[in-house]
Amino acid sequence: MIRIATVGLLRRLRADADGARAHARETRGQADAAFGEYVRQVWELTARAESAESDASILREQVGEIEAALKQAHTDLAAAEAAPLAGRSVVLLLHFGEVHSVHASVHDAEEHAAAHGADPSGWVPVSARPAHQVTWRMLGTTVSGGESCTP
Repeated sequence: MIRIATVGLLRRLRADADGARAHARETRGQADAAFGEYVRQVWELTARAESAESDASILREQVGEIEAALKQAHTDLAAAEAAPLAGRSVVLLLHFGEVHSVHASVHDAEEHAAAHGADPSGWVPVSARPAHQVTWRMLGTTVSGGESCTP
């Protein structure tokens, strides 16, 4: 088949080709933008994954330290429960007249009270005020025979 190409046909074909090239450039620009977004997201996710791995490593170390401390506390508790209490001096820590805790020394009682908000430098000799009016008070005592520190 023979086709006669007229000037009008050639102009339409050239216009169609120009439109196709413009569409190709636009499509390439959209593809480049999508690829750039993809790369940005990959970098962001990689950074987040590395951060999570670092956090997990730190947490594993802390868990190990806590487990070791817990094991040591169990060992210390077993040793304390096995030791005879008769004749040992202890310090009762009172909070508004109620027994709050029992400690092996005045220093331990002061540290414990400070951890619960007591002023570390606020200890004064026992006053004549009733115990329920005093925020923190220490009483020294000796454990008599037959008593146990476990209920």
